[in-house]
Amino acid sequence: MRGHRDGIATECPGGELYAWVRAGMPRPGGGAATHTVEPDQTMWSISQQHGVDLDALRAANPKVREDRIFPDDVLTIPKAGAPAPKPPAPKPTPPARPVVSLARLVQAARVDPPKRGTPVSYSPTRVVEDALAKEGLLTRSLVDGHFGTATVSAYAAWQRRLGYRGRDADGIPGRASLNALAKKYGFTTTN
Repeated sequence: MRGHRDGIATECPGGELYAWVRAGMPRPGGGAATHTVEPDQTMWSISQQHGVDLDALRAANPKVREDRIFPDDVLTIPKAGAPAPKPPAPKPTPPARPVVSLARLVQAARVDPPKRGTPVSYSPTRVVEDALAKEGLLTRSLVDGHFGTATVSAYAAWQRRLGYRGRDADGIPGRASLNALAKKYGFTTTN
């Protein structure tokens, strides 16, 4: 029969059938089809041949490396016009480490009023108090943001735990003792 593409007389709708085969033989009603890779084909050329987005083709074949496709490999072809998948949401950045100023903490330790309900003179004091409570040196109920007498006593116990004695364990933070607490409990110190 003249003009038939494979030279065999049939009663099939040649043009429609060949288009269907070239489209990866999609199932009626849509959905994914397959494509057998031919020599010299790339993911990009296959996506263009099937009219699908390259990212959608990649997403439909997550175990296939783009640089490792070979003739006779079978790829899943997503429904034509399928949108490319959204990229995964970026991983949340870890929260910033709290920063405690040694100078301001020392000032708070010297002037912070011991009475509850009064304004806090330096809010990062609470970071230090949390660390002292985790260390078992300050009762959790006294973690209030004030560097009052209970916090001074707890900090003095921390200094003694580090080996300081006498005036070096007076409960007023020093650089080395604050850095040791910061390292253990995940905060940063500044001058």
